[in-house]
Amino acid sequence: MPYTESDMIFSGYKRSAQNDRNNPYYVTGNEYSELNRAELNEMLYFINHISRLWKWEGNPTSSYNKMERLIKTQMPSNIRTHRSIELWLQDNWEKY
Repeated sequence: MPYTESDMIFSGYKRSAQNDRNNPYYVTGNEYSELNRAELNEMLYFINHISRLWKWEGNPTSSYNKMERLIKTQMPSNIRTHRSIELWLQDNWEKY
């Protein structure tokens, strides 16, 4: 089950990105694109993308919430690319 806006624990996201068909990361698979942590659709797409890579099954809402929280509150601001964010999450998942 995908992570949706109603599942998110933070509010106040911007809504400037259109959808995944217009998002360069999901069109080209460029793991070096930067994630805009303030953009609703980019955050949703990224979290859902990682959950598919990590093969989350069922309804892992608490894991989705944890990922959103880590990205918004714990991740250093100098970590910006999709790939570096994914690696940071892998390295720090158990710590938080």
